[in-house]
Amino acid sequence: MRASTLKALMIHTADDLGNPGPDYQYGWGLIHVKAAADVILAHKADTNRPKLIEGTLSRTVSGVKTYTNNYTFVWDGVSPIRATLAWTDPAGSAQTLTDSRTPNLVRNLDLKIISPNGTTNWPYVMPFVGAWTQASMSLPAIRGKNNVDNVEQVYLESPSAGTYTVSVALDGTLNRGVAQVYSLIITGGEGTPVNPAPTVALTSPGNGALFPKGTIVPISADASDLSYGGVAGAVAKVEFFVGGTKIGEDVSAPYSISWSPSGGGGYVITAKATDREGAETISAPITITILNDSRTPVISSLPDLAGKLKTLFEYQVTASDNPTSTSGLISGTPTSLGSFESTVTASNSVGTGTPITLNFLISPLTYLEWLAFYNLSGLDVDKDSDGDGIKNLMEYFMGLDPNLRDGAGLIAFQANPNNDFVSLTYRKSKEISGVNGVVEWSSDLSGDNWSSDGVTETPPVDHGSYEVRTATVPKTQGETRKFLILRVTQP
Repeated sequence: MRASTLKALMIHTADDLGNPGPDYQYGWGLIHVKAAADVILAHKADTNRPKLIEGTLSRTVSGVKTYTNNYTFVWDGVSPIRATLAWTDPAGSAQTLTDSRTPNLVRNLDLKIISPNGTTNWPYVMPFVGAWTQASMSLPAIRGKNNVDNVEQVYLESPSAGTYTVSVALDGTLNRGVAQVYSLIITGGEGTPVNPAPTVALTSPGNGALFPKGTIVPISADASDLSYGGVAGAVAKVEFFVGGTKIGEDVSAPYSISWSPSGGGGYVITAKATDREGAETISAPITITILNDSRTPVISSLPDLAGKLKTLFEYQVTASDNPTSTSGLISGTPTSLGSFESTVTASNSVGTGTPITLNFLISPLTYLEWLAFYNLSGLDVDKDSDGDGIKNLMEYFMGLDPNLRDGAGLIAFQANPNNDFVSLTYRKSKEISGVNGVVEWSSDLSGDNWSSDGVTETPPVDHGSYEVRTATVPKTQGETRKFLILRVTQP
């Protein structure tokens, strides 16, 4: 027997002296050892109607919390009900004040009894009396939530017949892996414990499921049971019903059967769990449909799709097998330009439907979209963001990174050995849109006399996402100088 059980038993069976319940003069009264022994013998004689309960509130290492235990019974309405709770509280902080009224409980447990009409009956609480006087020492206990003591008692002098629930709960939290044990004594008339009904829920098939004609449908359920005081009970069987007709049962977990529908249409399925004491619970119903004709899903006709380079692409595809439909999402970030095809299929329990082909056209980013991709704003249109001597528009044209100094050596000027032409070699991105690049020449830098007349280009050299181009301008006899530029503009 726990120390808290002995303490609760002595208080529970004591002869009350003075005011009803505890008081400042007599405490809980005079110990009555014979009455305590009678409770122990009564508990031993009928363990189905326990008088002494040693329980636990806990939080497991994985975090599962059991902060409330309920004990339910049917009372005869003849004699009083008394419930006494005691627990050994962990050591708290030492008090330095005399007669301090500050609660010092580390773990505050609450005891209450719920009457058949829903009324909550709280335990005795000693009133705060302020200054200690002879009159205040005679004040009776009141009823309420006790946040001070590690002993609590609820007493119902004239309870009506019906179902009562004694509740023990933790007001607060526990650390993982910590438990708080307690002792509870309940006595009075010959109460009959209530056997809690089992719980049951269908787990398969899902509500609204469709099956082709001729399918054998697997049906399964979860069921569990609690007996008096929160001790695990046992499920005797789980029966399965379609409409009101029983179609099978299973007597051991996992509870499941197989069912062959007689024809097409909708069916309502339920499960009923029965425990070893005969209590029953019926599950929430589910509805399934058996298709009269088997059909594979059909994907809706889809238009050609367009996307942007380096930009997340998403498109929803819907397939239907009538009467239901479902959707899937095609997504990705294109890394190359051009036209692409993708084959999409949809399957159900009947089979795979006719595939369809999606056509994707991936186009390059515009200059403003390119700026946004690199987190640059419209104010950066004419800037040199990375300070490498090449403005952002030129970086876009060449396929460079505007946040990285990568422009060195990308434009080369050359005169041929015979000194009869000059050339400019430059890089041009294949992932641009809406900009033009033109090589122009001039013999005089004092004015704006630039021209593209006579400029020819050799076939470009491909490098994947960009190409290298060479523009050539002939040099006439007598010319002593010739200048070339690459001019990039937005129309």
